[in-house]
Amino acid sequence: MQRTVPILVFLLSLGAVAHAQAPATLFSELQTRLKVGETVMVTNDSGETVKGRVVQVSGTVLVLRGRAGDLHVAASDVQRIERPRDTFWNGALTGSAVGFGAGALLAATDDCSGPGIGPCFSDTEGVFYVGGIMGLMGLGVGVAVDAILHRERVVFVRTQSDSARVAIAPFLSPGRAGLLMQVGW
Repeated sequence: MQRTVPILVFLLSLGAVAHAQAPATLFSELQTRLKVGETVMVTNDSGETVKGRVVQVSGTVLVLRGRAGDLHVAASDVQRIERPRDTFWNGALTGSAVGFGAGALLAATDDCSGPGIGPCFSDTEGVFYVGGIMGLMGLGVGVAVDAILHRERVVFVRTQSDSARVAIAPFLSPGRAGLLMQVGW
């Protein structure tokens, strides 16, 4: 019991330590951050957002499958890539399904040959009762785990260095006047 509390505190603190990394600024980094089949939202230079599933990602192009078919998006046209918001529903459904399954399995495999301290739940009604109780507990655990685990939402943001910059400033010195021009990309 003395070891249980520190271990539990350590495990619960892992959620605070495992935070999302900063968004990628180079398109070539997306090959390690995006998975084929994953849903993303891509915002292009004109501000339009397209949602689709990743079909292919390379250092120069991102291929998405949407309602209108496959869309090839050039790296130079992408301003931002992000994942849709995660809801707690997937954690709740997964947790309740696992909890119900485990509870129903435990109740169904009980042969009721114990010392007879409590009721026997191996009949159909008992299986659903124990499965329902364990499903509710699993729902709570699933929501808690989903709340602790965070994935990065913004995957890519184009930096200013991806576009050309021009700066013009007056240049004055004794006996001379002109313009100082800097071009960068």
